[in-house]
Amino acid sequence: MQLDSLSKTCFSHSQYGNKTMPKIDKLNILNYRGIREGKVEGLANVNIFVGRNGSGKSTILEAIYMLGHLFNSNSSKMFHEPNVREVKMGEILKKRNMVLQADEERSVGFSRGGNYILHFPVLPRDCWYGNHTDRDIVVEASMGESGVEGIQLSLSSDRQKSGVSFPPPHQHFSEASVRFLEGMVYIDARLTSLNHVEKHLWTRVAQMNAKPDIIRYFNAIYPLKITDINYTPDGLYVSPEGEKYGLLLDNLGSGMRIGIRLLLLLLSLNGTAILMEEFDAYEFPESLAGIAKLLMESAADRSFQFFLTTHRIESIRAFIDHYKAYPQIGGAVICTMLSKDGVLKNKTMDFPFAEKLIESGMDIRYLEDYE
Repeated sequence: MQLDSLSKTCFSHSQYGNKTMPKIDKLNILNYRGIREGKVEGLANVNIFVGRNGSGKSTILEAIYMLGHLFNSNSSKMFHEPNVREVKMGEILKKRNMVLQADEERSVGFSRGGNYILHFPVLPRDCWYGNHTDRDIVVEASMGESGVEGIQLSLSSDRQKSGVSFPPPHQHFSEASVRFLEGMVYIDARLTSLNHVEKHLWTRVAQMNAKPDIIRYFNAIYPLKITDINYTPDGLYVSPEGEKYGLLLDNLGSGMRIGIRLLLLLLSLNGTAILMEEFDAYEFPESLAGIAKLLMESAADRSFQFFLTTHRIESIRAFIDHYKAYPQIGGAVICTMLSKDGVLKNKTMDFPFAEKLIESGMDIRYLEDYE
């Protein structure tokens, strides 16, 4: 497939009251990891990717995140030890237990509209589909319905290009689009092991005087009701309603710990994309409804676009049960399928249609079984 024949990833702008946010409508990927070529259309404000292992779910999230690599990384402020600087591409490789090769002569060029704005040493061969490093990895995007703004990420193993200062100049992008791309955050199960996350996020949230919001959301999600929450060197403590003692959050289970870290993260951001791999890991079924409600409310209140992966039908049902309360928020379930020759296919269902299929007894996680 020629690059020119691909329809570009489109960023439209969704309205929430007086707020306007960029929103990815389509995504096209070439030669990245298991995907030789593929596109995803019909993306909404809340997108849930389902499918079998190895069907491309995580690769899609990584491709979306790579679009923001041309801009500053918001994650380095939240998920890394003090004074650690991580760029978005470095975060993805670290997650895959791979590293940028610093001692190679060849370089990788990162381009926007053909103008190279950044370069890194050559990436591991595993990043290319079938180790075919002679083919560029490409993720394209156009931003805005008029197509005036455009962005392209191209990774090549054999080009020698001089990089320029990072971050790139922003004069060709609207302020909202820059904020959207710059603020992207990729979340996975590492939240369970990074105990310093609370300190980074708590500092940001405290500066916003958002503690009452944390308590309100906590009480809406979990059976345990609290009257206060505070950060100490040992971690976050919550004060149960009617009790004089505090409980260390880490002692309340991984599900609650991840939920609160997620809540702190959402309250510290605005107007960007949140990418969450296995967002429901370690969550009890009873708390899934609260998590779904939290994500739907924050999509509306804080102008987020969510990209989620899951294997759990209970998580899909939690969103289906709550989407009608948020008519301004569009939601989609995308079932991904990846052929042996690397062609990504998918079936996109909006929440109302997904609800009908679930009510009919269909397991929408594996739609290829019904062909």
